[in-house]
Amino acid sequence: MLVLGWLWLEILYNRKSFFQFKKLKIEVGESANSLQSILNQQQEELGLFSWREYIITVLFVTVILLWITRDFSSYRGWDILFRKDYVTDGTTAMLIGCLPLILPDENPFSSKVSDWEYHPILKWNELAKAFPWSVFMLQGAGLAIADGFTASDLSSTIATFLHFIVGAPQAAIILIVIVISAVFTEFTSNLACASILFPILDSIAKTANIHPGRLILPSCMAVSLSFMLPIATPPNAMIFMNSNMRSRDLLVAGLGMKIIGIVVIFLVSLALLSPVFHISSIALISNSTLMTNVTSG
Repeated sequence: MLVLGWLWLEILYNRKSFFQFKKLKIEVGESANSLQSILNQQQEELGLFSWREYIITVLFVTVILLWITRDFSSYRGWDILFRKDYVTDGTTAMLIGCLPLILPDENPFSSKVSDWEYHPILKWNELAKAFPWSVFMLQGAGLAIADGFTASDLSSTIATFLHFIVGAPQAAIILIVIVISAVFTEFTSNLACASILFPILDSIAKTANIHPGRLILPSCMAVSLSFMLPIATPPNAMIFMNSNMRSRDLLVAGLGMKIIGIVVIFLVSLALLSPVFHISSIALISNSTLMTNVTSG
């Protein structure tokens, strides 16, 4: 899919030079030497690690460790210090994210700093100006839409509506699921889209006597096809807000990428799901177990 997506973008934005198969004379040696000198110069400009960089590195490592050790699935981690469901990954992110607004930007214990004066690593007025609030609001809107689906019981209505595909051929069901997942993910985050669709697809698979993996796995890949709208995923919103790109540009480029993704996921689902995940054999085992239980009962 990566190669096909690259070809689509080349044809869309660079078709004139892309189809001109001319031999370019490139001085490989000179280019390599020039690139090496530029990299060396940039490395020298970086200098040694500063106090700020040490602190941010420690905070980054700390937040990752806290995320990993908060809950080990089978047993609780450090969140055992609090009542159940009191702290989440968001709590950790907010705590570590606020520390650069508090911690000093220079080492107060260093002997090299005689006239030390407190200044935070990150000042709020600088953060308020540089922070992409529009991206933040767009992502918040996507999460709000996902919660609205659940709160309004719209997800149950969608489940009822999707049961019309139960009698269709299995390949048609997979294609419809991929298309619906790819369209639905443009209006909310991938995680929220998956959390809404997966229970519905599991119910449809049981009704249609299909292994749930044949619908959930293609849907899991299809919810990542967020290419057309700024609200679909944070990278889209960041590019859209910080460039001269128009909505039409994002729609045109994203539509081609989405069609390519749907076709690739559909073909891969038909060709590789059974051999890689042994879904057919699992379905046969579960069916035979069900028949045995019914017979013995």
